[in-house]
Amino acid sequence: MENTTRLPDNVKKERIGMACILSCLYFICMPLNIVSVATGFSLLKGVSLLVGGVLLILLFIGDNKLSFNSIHFFFSLYMLYTFSGLLISRSDYTVDTIKGMFETFAVIILISCRVYNQREKRFIEWAWLIVGLMSIVMGLTSQVVIGEDRTTIAILNGQEDPNQFCGYFIIPILYAWERLTRRKEKFKWMYVVYILAIIYIAFKTGSRGGLLAILIPSVFYAIMATKGIKSKVIIVFSIAVGTLVFATVLYPMLPTTVTERFTIEQVQEDKGSGRFDVWGTLIGEVEKDKKAMIVGFGIGSTEDILSKAGYVALYAHNQWIQVLCDQGLMGVLLFFMLMFFGAFRNYKKRMVACAAIIGGMALSMSLTLYVFKPFLNILLIAAMTYEGELKYES
Repeated sequence: MENTTRLPDNVKKERIGMACILSCLYFICMPLNIVSVATGFSLLKGVSLLVGGVLLILLFIGDNKLSFNSIHFFFSLYMLYTFSGLLISRSDYTVDTIKGMFETFAVIILISCRVYNQREKRFIEWAWLIVGLMSIVMGLTSQVVIGEDRTTIAILNGQEDPNQFCGYFIIPILYAWERLTRRKEKFKWMYVVYILAIIYIAFKTGSRGGLLAILIPSVFYAIMATKGIKSKVIIVFSIAVGTLVFATVLYPMLPTTVTERFTIEQVQEDKGSGRFDVWGTLIGEVEKDKKAMIVGFGIGSTEDILSKAGYVALYAHNQWIQVLCDQGLMGVLLFFMLMFFGAFRNYKKRMVACAAIIGGMALSMSLTLYVFKPFLNILLIAAMTYEGELKYES
């Protein structure tokens, strides 16, 4: 999948529509998810409601070319199954979680059901690169620390968990890798710096799961998306130089207490920050109940289970185990199908989206992500359709 930075003349004349502009506004506001404008109401949520409302109106105005695919289908099935969970549990937490999931689901469908042209595609790429740049600045300037010198992200009146913050980088770093593979892309050194900055900040957060969620899709993309000797040489050279620079310049700048978190000995000692014990407790409870094994205990059930077991942190810290506990094997199957078809649909057409799904799956192994928009928007990117994909990219 070797492409160039230059678009054909007919593509340069394509119009960037209002739907694309609104979608990019939504993407760029992603790092502002932690900024609250009112109690329980984030700036990103306000933008989401605005964008979603206008996009809904635009469906009935003008000539809209729509396309629905396997991701929409399995996402809809999963959401319907999730909604049926209200028959099992109707706690305030359950209702709020499902409400938040449906709000994000609606925005994802409204953005991704449209067919975008190739010029709009490039516009969207730039929006995500800006998201990464904003997150880099936030990561370099935040002064708040958690525990032993781990950096969390603070902006205005909000703070972001360091593990979740790494989720903002999955799509931007892949678009940066894509720019490196383009034959005539200018200023490739800037994208090398961009990638190194993202990896440095991931280390700085001390998030082992977040770091893997960035590195795994990057390696996958580097191996699978480059064709031709020249492109492979560029990628191998970039990785070698980047690794050398990081190891000799950036890594020594990190606090010792942070670098120790990435050693095997530390992972064994703290049992994955206590996650291994939490996972064992939740799986054990599901195994005791045959009905729960099939349909789960209901959204939010982990709070009661872990509270009774004496845990302070009442999260599964693993989306798959969370779904198993809340929604049983039926939920796990639907969630797996959603992720599988997200990757499969894009394997030949858009390797960035395919690799992003893999990064999302890596992140889901250490975090609960029901309403985490950066994770759900990976599915959004995977569900988007562009005119002439094969013509311009293969």
